Amino acid sequence: MTGILVVGARDVSCVRDEDGHRNYTVNWLVRTDNPAKGPGYILAFWPLAAPGTPYLLSAVERDLWAFCTPELNISKHPDVGDGEPIQDWIVTQSFTTKPTWRCNTNPIENPLMEPWDVNISYRHEQKQATEYWVPSGDPPVYIEKKPLIMRNGERIKGSEVEVKISHLSIELTKNYVFIDVPLISRLLNCVNDKEMWGVGPREVLFADVRGERLAYGNCGFYWRMTFTFDINEDGFDPTIPWFGSRVRKSNAPDWPSNEQRDYEVPKNTETYEQLGIYPLTFGGRAARTEAGQYKQKYAIYGQDNLFLLGIPPDLVAGFTPPPPDEP
Repeated sequence: MTGILVVGARDVSCVRDEDGHRNYTVNWLVRTDNPAKGPGYILAFWPLAAPGTPYLLSAVERDLWAFCTPELNISKHPDVGDGEPIQDWIVTQSFTTKPTWRCNTNPIENPLMEPWDVNISYRHEQKQATEYWVPSGDPPVYIEKKPLIMRNGERIKGSEVEVKISHLSIELTKNYVFIDVPLISRLLNCVNDKEMWGVGPREVLFADVRGERLAYGNCGFYWRMTFTFDINEDGFDPTIPWFGSRVRKSNAPDWPSNEQRDYEVPKNTETYEQLGIYPLTFGGRAARTEAGQYKQKYAIYGQDNLFLLGIPPDLVAGFTPPPPDEP
C-alpha cells in the first residue's frame, strides 16, 4: 500500500489502425523505496489505471473511448546495470478503442489482478439542530442562519428539533497479498490532509475497514480489504457555540492573548461571576452579550495522507453522486 512512487509518464504513443481504432501505449517510470520490492509488489499495489478504466492522463490528454487492457509489462529501467539493486522500473500499459475486448468479459484467474470495486451509498443519522434558517424578503429567501436558542440563552433541545443528516459514503474494495496493519491503524478515523475526489481537506473521513482472508487455487492466500470513507463538504470539525452560567466581570483583568485563550483559561475565580441558573450565551471574550453568539470550530479528528492506502486519486473522478433518499 506504500512504497511505490509513480514519477510520471516517460513515453506515450498512439497508433491508429486501418479500421480507425486508436491504440495507446504508456510507459510509466516507477520508483520503489526498497530494492526488495520488485514486479510482484508493483503488480499487487499498482496505484494507477486498472483494467477497464478510460485513457485519462490529464484534463486535456484523454480519450474516454479507449479503455485499459489487462496486460501490464514491468521491466527494470534501462539505466540500471546488471547486478545493481533495482528501484527504478518501467511499467507499460495499453489502452484501446477496439470493440473486440470488453471489460470483465473474461474471468480473471488471479484475484490480485481484479480492479477496484466501488460502492456508493448515503449514511444517515439523526442530529440535534443548533441553527435555523431565517426568512428574508417577500417572497422569503432563506440565506441566513441563527442560533437555535431561547430568550434566556438556553439551547432548544428535544426530538422536535432533531434533523436527518445524510453523508455520502464510498466503499472501496481491493485484493492484497498482505496488509499493512500499522498504516491502517494510523489512518483509521483520520480525515484527508489534501484535496481528495473533488472535495477539500478535512472533508473525507476514513471511517471503517474490514478484511477477509481468502484462498485461491492451491497456491496461497490473499486478503480482500474494504475501506469505507464518509464525505461531508461541511467538514468533520464541529462548530460549537459557547454556553455557560459564568461570565467575566466588567472589572476582570485582561484576557490572555489569542495564542493562549483557547487553551489556558484563567482559573482565578474572581474573574467570573455566577448569574442565575440558566446557561448564558457567551461572546468571544466570555462576557455577557445581548446579541450574537461566539462559536468556535474544533478539530476533533487527526489528519493524514489517505492516499497512502494505495487508492488511485482519480478512482471516482467525475462521479456525480445521486441525491440522498427523501425521509
